[in-house]
Amino acid sequence: LRENFLQFRLGRAGIRSALEVLCNEAAAPGAVPGMGHKSCANFGQFLLVVAETAHRQRHPEWLQAVALIHGIGKAMRLLFGDKKQAATVREGATECGDPLWCSKWSFGACACFACSSYSMDYSQSLDARAAQCWSTSEYMYHMLNHNGSLLPWEAQVAIRFLPLQAMRKRGEEGAPTFTNDVDQEIIHWVQLLHGIIEDSKEALENRLPADLPSLDSIWSIYGRILLKYIPNADDMAW
Repeated sequence: LRENFLQFRLGRAGIRSALEVLCNEAAAPGAVPGMGHKSCANFGQFLLVVAETAHRQRHPEWLQAVALIHGIGKAMRLLFGDKKQAATVREGATECGDPLWCSKWSFGACACFACSSYSMDYSQSLDARAAQCWSTSEYMYHMLNHNGSLLPWEAQVAIRFLPLQAMRKRGEEGAPTFTNDVDQEIIHWVQLLHGIIEDSKEALENRLPADLPSLDSIWSIYGRILLKYIPNADDMAW
């Protein structure tokens, strides 16, 4: 998958085009992960709500940009038709049972390895580090950098490692203990983005279709922000 999809030869599309196809898709139960029938929004509209939440909570502009685009990798199946495999592969974890070896590596350093488990939880029994194998988030991380993204490191790791459940746990029983300083920094930004997403889901429960934001209504703000951090946002290689 990495060999096939990290050549970025699927086609070209801007971020707005990706958001448009997601916003124009028919809403269906389950379109917003974890909400089932509680949401009347499609996934594109949900991304707009997440961006609104980040703006309302007065997060910095780069985090507002991440809130808007963190999930647009899902547009690949709509933009490029049969080239949808990169958007449908399950997120997974890779494990290593050597504590000495593991203590020297972070999540990011291990992200290139093959998946040995469908569990996205940290494996404390192996004293191992879970790492993302492949997902739209991993693809987005590489695609944004390939297209000259100026997003800070904090933004990149928030996008890249969001699918890892072990990264998202906040003070819950069973949350992993990390021994790597880099992982501790990564966790903060993943949890911050995850918190914005969860707040957005809560706000979405009481909104009617007519109350959902439109891409046109938010673009005067976010079009400018995106060009600031992603100068090629209007025409990107996928």
